[in-house]
Amino acid sequence: MSVETEYKFTLPGAYYAEKIMSEDYVARYIKDDYKINTARSVYYDTEDWSLNAHDYTLRVRESGGSSVVALKHGRIDTVNRPGFFRSEQFLCSFNNAETVVDDLLDKGAPRELADIVGGRPLSPCFTFNFTRRSAVLYLPDMLRAELCFESGILDTGNKAEPLEEMTVELLFGDEDGFVAYCKRFLNEMDLSPVLLTRQQYALRLLRSR
Repeated sequence: MSVETEYKFTLPGAYYAEKIMSEDYVARYIKDDYKINTARSVYYDTEDWSLNAHDYTLRVRESGGSSVVALKHGRIDTVNRPGFFRSEQFLCSFNNAETVVDDLLDKGAPRELADIVGGRPLSPCFTFNFTRRSAVLYLPDMLRAELCFESGILDTGNKAEPLEEMTVELLFGDEDGFVAYCKRFLNEMDLSPVLLTRQQYALRLLRSR
């Protein structure tokens, strides 16, 4: 189990990533080239979206010939630090949807996962096909964070929408310093915080007319 601490922002368009990367308070802290890769994420849930109702995300990311499961448990802060997201994460290789709960339990996932699913089938509820561009920010005071831009299409099967997001994930260092740095994107770049998880966004898309 690991803990992810990150800030999520909505971008007005794919072009905006270039603008952010050129800003001095970003560019001065990037020492390495950005890594670019394409991937497909498939999100699983029960028919009534029980995992989503209990703040769980079950994602299978397909990239480079491998499929990795990430189970996340957490909720985006929409009040005190909008866009701030802290989650517990459990990883395992993906074999099939029938065994994924047991596979995650073997990796230390909470036992309540089995209770929530209750033996019901897990099936794909939406996909996200995207390009990911990322680099490490070498910030002052030994603070390290990953800056990531994701540009893609969220597809529920019946409806699809483009999605442009930026994530800054804390890798090492003081959380208060990390939060202060991320708030600059809200104050100086006038970015909007992400207030919905991918599942919540997909569910809203499904229910929209």
